[in-house]
Amino acid sequence: MKKAIALLAAAVMLVSCSSQDNSGNVHETDNSEFVSIQKLFDGYDELTGMEHRTFSLPEKISLTAPENIYALEVVPREKANVESDGQKLFSSIVPEGFSSGNCRWDENNYFYTYNDEHYTAQFTGAMLTFSSDKKAAGEMNSENLSERFDAAEDSDKPIMLGIDTISVGEMCSIAEKYLNERIGFLVPDFEIRVHDIFPYKAANENRVRIISALYCEGIPVEEYISPTLEISNDQIKSYYNCMIDMIMTAPDECILLNMYSIPKVSSKESKDKIIGIKEAVGLLDSSLAEYTSYSFDDIKLMYCGLLTQPVIDATNGDYEAARAKTEEFEAIPKRLEPTWCFIIDNKLSGFSRQIIKLNALTGEITMDIHN
Repeated sequence: MKKAIALLAAAVMLVSCSSQDNSGNVHETDNSEFVSIQKLFDGYDELTGMEHRTFSLPEKISLTAPENIYALEVVPREKANVESDGQKLFSSIVPEGFSSGNCRWDENNYFYTYNDEHYTAQFTGAMLTFSSDKKAAGEMNSENLSERFDAAEDSDKPIMLGIDTISVGEMCSIAEKYLNERIGFLVPDFEIRVHDIFPYKAANENRVRIISALYCEGIPVEEYISPTLEISNDQIKSYYNCMIDMIMTAPDECILLNMYSIPKVSSKESKDKIIGIKEAVGLLDSSLAEYTSYSFDDIKLMYCGLLTQPVIDATNGDYEAARAKTEEFEAIPKRLEPTWCFIIDNKLSGFSRQIIKLNALTGEITMDIHN
């Protein structure tokens, strides 16, 4: 199996969904060794805190053995079900006073919407947004991300929610129950799990911002938007992501919920053997340029997919053309493959996260980092 190194970097937000592309500047090297799922993490305890030629590993590596490993192909959900699914969603997440009379299509027949005195929502099948009038101005400011708790590492630590003090673990359980019960039907091939908790104060109230990911039998789909790898006048290369972003003010009150790139699994290609963590570290050590030096905060196995997407510009008012182009590229299947993610900057988790990625099926290494 040949290994490749893709050296691409830039920083810009994603514009639209994309077709698959794993091209780039590549260099072939030695063959990679593969192991069974049962031996995937063999030797990881020997790696913690180690100094290598071009990088250092974290003092603690938390890894959970997956049930199965696949190459996933995902497509958008069917447009035909948007109205019925939208009504089901809105009635579930609007906490009080829901009326089907407040549901309607927007003027371009693209968003199925809900609007009343206190709540607004939009749904396209591939995207969901919801907010309450309790959402304060500037609430999504990065200053509210100054304190982060990891769902796995910090489960016993206390945080404030409303007037109550609860543990991070309790907050995760509350959020996961809410999400799986109310929007889980949209993603039947996945389980929703919380990754990060950001407690903060707004409108004189203790609130919590919660970032969750989709898991396929033990492995998450990459959730945070990564640095864009390459941009030209007509296309952008970056990684597929599916983040669930919500704000809760009480155990039964969600005032904001956003989910983009809602996937439907169109095929699963089972993989009995992939590159294990010890081999991945060795490949990285032998491949990175000698003058580089990285300090990794975490290592995760995630489903990732490098995509090429068009630059879609609707500033000229031609929304129909922009919509047609968007839908054309949304319809193209995206291939997500198990990938070792060596996370460089995790102080604010994905909001500042940069990753060196090693595809566990091919050995390809991608520098998913800022210049």
